Amino acid sequence: MNLETADSRIRGLRPPKARVDPYRAHGTLLEKERRPDGTIEESLTIFLAGAECPLACSFCDLWQWTIDGPTPSGALTAQVEQALSSHEGRRPDRVKLYNSSNFFDPRAVPRDDAKSIATLLSGMSAITVESHAATIGKRAIDFARSIPGRLEVALGLESIHPVAMSESNKRLDLDRFNHAIALLEENEIDTRVFVLLGMPYVPNPRPSSGQCARSSTPRAWARRWFP
Repeated sequence: MNLETADSRIRGLRPPKARVDPYRAHGTLLEKERRPDGTIEESLTIFLAGAECPLACSFCDLWQWTIDGPTPSGALTAQVEQALSSHEGRRPDRVKLYNSSNFFDPRAVPRDDAKSIATLLSGMSAITVESHAATIGKRAIDFARSIPGRLEVALGLESIHPVAMSESNKRLDLDRFNHAIALLEENEIDTRVFVLLGMPYVPNPRPSSGQCARSSTPRAWARRWFP
């Protein structure tokens, strides 16, 4: 697949973006969620406004609520401050920062904002952010070390089927994904993984996405697909 051609084709099919204020979050969501150990925690999700992800995944609609160009310095800090100040009731167990892009891409999350956000959330026991596996490196480790609570990184695997992986235009392979998971685990950073329901571009996939999601590691998913 010619990636530049695929990017142009996908972007050419998109309608205009919505108007987005980079200094105001899209909204917040307070919810209860079951953790892997069976406990129930309350989490506050903040939907941040900022730069668009540079990738043009064929299944993604998050680009609609992003801005053109990099996120202005200080904008994300202002959004998190506003969201926390408007939250009433007891402090949530976890804060999720979903920015419709990659938290560890400095174009989407300026370095000064990452530091300020770490300070703002210093009282939280856990923080979740989202980022492409290719962005996992020193910035992720540094951010984890800058907060007293646990960091969890949400990664989009989507599918391990080779056709679906290629046609999704996500520019991700299992080796890169496994490397990201291993690096996070080595640094005691938690992970959650997004898996698509169904296999796009695959007429009759053998196992269901539920079977993939029940496996414990990416390597196990691979073995389940390719015994």
